[in-house]
Amino acid sequence: MYNIYTIRDIGGGAVKKVFIAGLEMLRIILVCLLVGGLIGFVVIENIYPIWNYPHEKDWMGALGILVLMFVLYRNRLQFNGFYRSEKNAKLSPAVTTVLITVSVIMLAMPPIIGKMVG
Repeated sequence: MYNIYTIRDIGGGAVKKVFIAGLEMLRIILVCLLVGGLIGFVVIENIYPIWNYPHEKDWMGALGILVLMFVLYRNRLQFNGFYRSEKNAKLSPAVTTVLITVSVIMLAMPPIIGKMVG
């Protein structure tokens, strides 16, 4: 049967885990806004206009930035945050290489498609 101490321990641990998960989500959102916004501003607003093309395909560059941020989080940022777990693992080198390659291709595609179509 449960007594007051086991109920408090169960509740206290759950509340702490939810609080830590909330802090980690806040950290992820802030990193996405700051790093993604900075990279997006540099690439989409400053580098893409050099090629002078119609900007209907800029969403590809934005997805490329999101993929890069995913790789950054899974390989570096998840290990120095609030949430600690034995399940945290880096992406394999092969997956990391594929994702970074796809991301770079996605970042390069809007100007290339824009020049081919326009």
